[in-house]
Amino acid sequence: MDQASAKAIRVQHDDISNLDISLVKTQAFRVSGRVTGIAPGHFLDQCRVTLAPVGALVSMNGPQFQGTTVQIGNDGTFDFGGARFPPGEYYYLAVAAFAGRSNLVLARERLTIADRDVKNSVLPLQPLVQLHGKFVVEGEPQTDFSKLPGVPPPTVTTRLGLSFEGDATWGPTSSNIKSDGSFTIGEVAPGTYDVHVSGNPGGTWVKSIRLGSREAAGGVIDVTGASAAEPIQVLLSRSMGAIDGIVRTKSGAPAAGSTVIILSVPLGKTSALTGADANGEFTMPIAPGQYRIYAWEDLLEAQRYDPSLLKDHEGESVTVTIREGSSERVTLTAIPSGSDAQ
Repeated sequence: MDQASAKAIRVQHDDISNLDISLVKTQAFRVSGRVTGIAPGHFLDQCRVTLAPVGALVSMNGPQFQGTTVQIGNDGTFDFGGARFPPGEYYYLAVAAFAGRSNLVLARERLTIADRDVKNSVLPLQPLVQLHGKFVVEGEPQTDFSKLPGVPPPTVTTRLGLSFEGDATWGPTSSNIKSDGSFTIGEVAPGTYDVHVSGNPGGTWVKSIRLGSREAAGGVIDVTGASAAEPIQVLLSRSMGAIDGIVRTKSGAPAAGSTVIILSVPLGKTSALTGADANGEFTMPIAPGQYRIYAWEDLLEAQRYDPSLLKDHEGESVTVTIREGSSERVTLTAIPSGSDAQ
């Protein structure tokens, strides 16, 4: 299966018929290799290797993986046997599986399958590391996060998570914060990770993330045995911005009860959803950044975040840039339910 040649289809309110699927013969190849090194506490014969295409929809949040998985032998070797893989870019991972809990990634490497079988590939293990760090609020010497507004409090809702760079579907772990803002994340495989913060305390945004003295450009950190000794610092700021405005129907009347979605530019990192009141008015506190804003008459369509649908209606959206402490007012036209771009 060549995922790169797949095309999206839109399913709306009617049945789809006469959908043609073409099968094309392609070469496919075997993959085998060896896991080297050690991850203390995890025996190779109790671990597996999983091979999945780059960009595949996979999950690490349960006991099952999507992808092709084989057991690792006592000598560290693995062979996907009768399975064949078409040319392309893949990730292969050494995974420790546990009954009743999430799988643990011990190592991940990128693998290119070109025009022949892949033999003697090497997946190196390194000792897993423990990361530690702290959330701090700009301008505050000490913050008691258990006393900040919110039900439940930030010590329950605020989390720092890691996923392999560029592939949020492979998310190995996350951690809540303590009342002093500190956190610990254990058993992390060395590698490059995207850092995700969820459940920000009310009225704050993530201004910066640092690993030791280094700024995590784009929220990316490089975890090694040496860097793990350095703390991760997440700097929160209270200098939120805001977007407010009015939503109207195509006839110009207030679009009462319409739904507004606010998406970061480029799309995909930040999203917010709010509703317009009886007068079509709305307001949303938001972190500084550039955003594209849409309004929909139908809540379910607003929640779809379908990239092709958003592209179709880009002409009915508005873009704004929010700076620290600033606000922008916009006027939106609600996209009718079930509408297609003209």
